[in-house]
Amino acid sequence: MTIRILVLTPTFFPTVGGIENTLYEIYRRLIKKGYEVDLIMPNIGGKEYENIEGINVYRVGKKIHRYVNLFSYTYSFYKKAASLSKNKSYSAMHCNTVVGVGLAGYMLKKRFHIPLVFTVHHFGTGIDIESPTENPFGANFLTKQLLKRADSIITASKTQMDFVNSLDNFKRRRMIPPGVDVSSFSPDKSDKSIKDKYSGHKLIFSAGRFVKRKNFSDLIGAAGIVCEKYPNVKFLIAGKGPEWENVNARIKKDGLEDNAILLGFLNDEELSRYYATCDLFASTSLYEGFGLIYIESMSSGTPVVCYHNEAASEIFEKFPVGYTTNQNPEELANRIIKLLDDDALLKELGKKAREVVKNNYTWDLCAKKYDNEFRDFTLK
Repeated sequence: MTIRILVLTPTFFPTVGGIENTLYEIYRRLIKKGYEVDLIMPNIGGKEYENIEGINVYRVGKKIHRYVNLFSYTYSFYKKAASLSKNKSYSAMHCNTVVGVGLAGYMLKKRFHIPLVFTVHHFGTGIDIESPTENPFGANFLTKQLLKRADSIITASKTQMDFVNSLDNFKRRRMIPPGVDVSSFSPDKSDKSIKDKYSGHKLIFSAGRFVKRKNFSDLIGAAGIVCEKYPNVKFLIAGKGPEWENVNARIKKDGLEDNAILLGFLNDEELSRYYATCDLFASTSLYEGFGLIYIESMSSGTPVVCYHNEAASEIFEKFPVGYTTNQNPEELANRIIKLLDDDALLKELGKKAREVVKNNYTWDLCAKKYDNEFRDFTLK
């Protein structure tokens, strides 16, 4: 029996990010298992219809920003999904985020009796925030009401599961962490030309969008302390965003132009080479939804030292292959120095971290768990 999934999402390709990549990696694997997948998204650029490795992508509505007027495309979603549902019998409907697409999902469930599955991202709205208290007015209430009507609720992390549990005692909940491509993020991607560019000195890598919660100014503060002992160490920081100018100004203010280098945006191939080449990955992020940056580094065989946050704790308390510190630049710097003093420990942590990812955080494992979830509805 063919399993058909109707996916509703506020974002997908050509936009590139965590939600988009997760959907792509899960569904291209499920299609190989015989699934049929129709995905509906707002028309924020791209063709109205496109087949991406077997995923039927339908872009509907006006070209609007994905986080502006979320309700404005509910009708467009509903209209297109209803049209498809008249000719196909879907095994399940998968809504990514709750607010916005969830309204269309609930109406479709009522009309066509399709089991409704929500994956909760960023506290129900998908907005890049640190706490549900930052959600727009009424969003948490609407999220609760829609989740009450779900047949299954999935979260990618304990942080999001705690949020779901704070709303109500919903009947069916499970956590399915995203994954990483262990062949793309691998120690084999180490690039000697990067080492040579920086004269073979110790390299500390960091990456992320330059927004306040990533807190890169604290990383620069830690870099200054580390450089007092290791004056030739290089902090290589990848990414772009609204805080870039402030971070660059902090580097100049602290006189670290030769030690803290802003690399700008790197694509996945470039990222994989820096992860694998550098000696250590450091992060001062205050909040991570899942902690993909940690997993990518671990997959690359590069140890992680980072500020304590729930995502980091979730990984490193379960698997002691990295270090977290209090949210203090001096504490982070001291931990970095201890690791740089011990090459044998760095290598041992890197090898163990790689094995943790291979056994727990691959896209194949993630897709398998989604497969099991969807098959439960098909077999009912």
